Amino acid sequence: MFRRHASKYLSAFAQSELSNAQASSVAAHLRSCDRCRGELDEIECGISLAKQLPTIAAPPSLYSAIQNLFQSRDLTAAVSSRRFVRRRAWWVAIPAAAAIIAVLGSILWYKKLRDPISVESISRRPTKLETLALDLQMQQRHGLQQLDFTTDDPEALAEWALEKTGLQVHLADQAVEDLQEYKMEGAKFFATASGPILAVFLRIDQVPVTLAAARVDALAKGEAPSQGIWRKKIFYRLDSSSGANLLSWTRDEQTYVFVSELPNLGRAACFVCHTNARRRELIGNAKLGH
Repeated sequence: MFRRHASKYLSAFAQSELSNAQASSVAAHLRSCDRCRGELDEIECGISLAKQLPTIAAPPSLYSAIQNLFQSRDLTAAVSSRRFVRRRAWWVAIPAAAAIIAVLGSILWYKKLRDPISVESISRRPTKLETLALDLQMQQRHGLQQLDFTTDDPEALAEWALEKTGLQVHLADQAVEDLQEYKMEGAKFFATASGPILAVFLRIDQVPVTLAAARVDALAKGEAPSQGIWRKKIFYRLDSSSGANLLSWTRDEQTYVFVSELPNLGRAACFVCHTNARRRELIGNAKLGH
């Protein structure tokens, strides 16, 4: 589908405007293309910032002038009206220019100055998705997990998940030297009254890892972690009874949970989605807040 990059499809992909087949192709390309993943991050940042901009109403006199211009049959009156509109146009132009400057400044801050990832320790009651993910992790730990789809190919799993559940999973193709470290085993889906839930089973350094994913609206109100406007938010929980680390986050109207017994809060689980060295460094070094 792409000769080199998927740039022209990324905006539509970020806003879920592509067909399932196109979205699957873009998702597959993103797993192996750092440049397109970077472009997608910038597009999603712009979309998020644009949603925060206030709507500024034009002065009523401007609407009246435009209406009078179209209704008038007198050329002199039309010219006069156009001059009136030009004189009043700055009322709209100045706020619009200020908004554009604010967006550009925010993007500069987003790319260059901010701390892009935060890891926050939480103590609230586990969500439905966290509880399910932890239960599935315990099954995998004892070799009892049941798979609906068996594969070690991230692209094949992403296509199956999209067709079966409508959920998008962005699992990266690992570098050749990392293939022994990251092993995918397969996936299972659950049909619930509120929407499908997907579980992906992996092993990292031979340690079982479970990824659970669902749409935000499949969870009770307030259960899905906040996505974060200015930085990506990852929520951390230690399950004291099992010693498992849980990492939860939200992106693009989907919410996710990683469960593992990996060290350093289980952050290496995130590397199945991120192969970029800089991104891995940011995730690995993000400070744990409370």
